[in-house]
Amino acid sequence: MLIVWLALTFTNKRTAKREGLFGQLIVLIFLFIGFAFVFDPNISFLIFRYSFTVTPFIGWAGVFITACGVALAIWARFIIGRNWSGAEITLKKDHKLVTAGAYGIVRHPIYTGILLSAIGTMIAKGTPGDLIGIAFLLFAFLIRIPKEERFMKEQFPAEYPSYMSRVKTLIPFVW
Repeated sequence: MLIVWLALTFTNKRTAKREGLFGQLIVLIFLFIGFAFVFDPNISFLIFRYSFTVTPFIGWAGVFITACGVALAIWARFIIGRNWSGAEITLKKDHKLVTAGAYGIVRHPIYTGILLSAIGTMIAKGTPGDLIGIAFLLFAFLIRIPKEERFMKEQFPAEYPSYMSRVKTLIPFVW
């Protein structure tokens, strides 16, 4: 997933409006902590020495869930294309409202994919301490989503509220 992100970063449209990296600093800190807890095999064991037994079935189920999350995030990244922004919340020149593909399932499918891959990783590793990392990731996304949606409502005042009423935020048909 990281390779896709890095490769596609160079294809983005030029930025027309940005929130500013400083405004995103707390989000980046929470993301870093969350990713460290989930994807570093030692961090959650530093705090929680407990793990549950991972049978082959549970392990492969975790791998499958992780793969589905990564696939969703990559699919969404390809769908949003040149409108994507990384660390900062931005609007691009000639920004288009993307509502097809993964964006027809949830409004923030990259975040959903990342959370799903983190949950799958926790299951495959058998480390419930990863829940702390997942909570940090979720908290970072919950800070970022309202800011992103404010930008989208300003840019697409007629279309975006309608899109919001049709498509859930992170969990299809639920929330």
